[in-house]
Amino acid sequence: MSVILRALPNRLLVNLLTTETAQQVVTGRPYTSLDDLARRTRLLASAYEALATASALTGFGIDLREALWSAGALAQHALSGSRGRSLRTAGRKPLYDRNSTPRPDHSQTMPDKTTGTPSVPHAETQAPAAALASARARKMAETPGDARCALCADSYPARHLLAPTDCDALKVCPACVFEEELFAPVESAELAFGIDRLLVEDLSAPAAWTAVAALLACAGGEAFAARLGDVDASRPPSAGWVDPGQFWIWLPLHSRPAALAELGPGASLHAVVQAVERAHPDLRETYATRLAADLESGAPFGVASDDEYFVEEIWVSVIAYAVTFVTQRLERPGHRVPWRGVPECFEPGTLRDHLEEIGSRLSSNHLGVCFTLGLGFQVVAEALGWEVEH
Repeated sequence: MSVILRALPNRLLVNLLTTETAQQVVTGRPYTSLDDLARRTRLLASAYEALATASALTGFGIDLREALWSAGALAQHALSGSRGRSLRTAGRKPLYDRNSTPRPDHSQTMPDKTTGTPSVPHAETQAPAAALASARARKMAETPGDARCALCADSYPARHLLAPTDCDALKVCPACVFEEELFAPVESAELAFGIDRLLVEDLSAPAAWTAVAALLACAGGEAFAARLGDVDASRPPSAGWVDPGQFWIWLPLHSRPAALAELGPGASLHAVVQAVERAHPDLRETYATRLAADLESGAPFGVASDDEYFVEEIWVSVIAYAVTFVTQRLERPGHRVPWRGVPECFEPGTLRDHLEEIGSRLSSNHLGVCFTLGLGFQVVAEALGWEVEH
């Protein structure tokens, strides 16, 4: 049963909905599931969107993003008159089928919670995609930047800054989380858990925290994902920590490159990587060419061959960095441009403590990690048409 919907004051319901619709919802309480709500109230999509934005549907076991995405499907299900049947049997595929088979089509769709792949066709996602984008923009506008990153001094809502070390007072933004200037023992598991909670609970969370999560997940592997379950046994970590492709990536609404044009306001990292590599199949070759030029101009020591300068297992996090930091830049134009700070976090040694703490087989002293992240970030961003200052 949705405790929030059951307990929501009548006057607040009236503010969210029309008087007649609010009365309909109040009269029918309590509801045992979203299916039950849809079947007995037959609300319009706009009503579900209003309830979702007020977090009135989260008690049904879905987060705000999922609730907004479900609005259109719920309304269509109710209007279809398919009483006595759930969304799973009403002649349409459920929005979040945990047992669904991955599909290759990653167009403008919401990824399945478990597989990270879309589970509704393009035509059915346009209204909820608009609602989701609108809700995020509204939430960001309503959330003041009342705190500053301890290193770069960019302003953020206090809850959007996290502590990567055991010094809780030293809270930073995604661009500074791996900065060398953080002279304190790192707390990578606590950081990861904080990112996970923020991304799930806050619709206005900075887009680039997903890139940090993807890097930690790629480098830490399943062993690190298992450790996160020990931070809070009552709240298991998101599936992205086991499969980074399932992390949700917010995308820029405007000034978007052609490679991402067919995606909605966001998509799974898996969908974003497929879209980027489908549009730019030569990214690795471009990286190799740029790498060769860099090595020729001043070859570093300690690596036997050019192949060792590329670390495949963190490549998806490189794409996440390029896309999410540009998204964040466009959403927060008053902040410093990402390529003035992000590549500095990938210099030799800066990631060392985190990689050791999460039990990664990678070492930030290995130049392949540094080049893959720093140079790869620039290569991907430039391929997508975003000018990068070197």
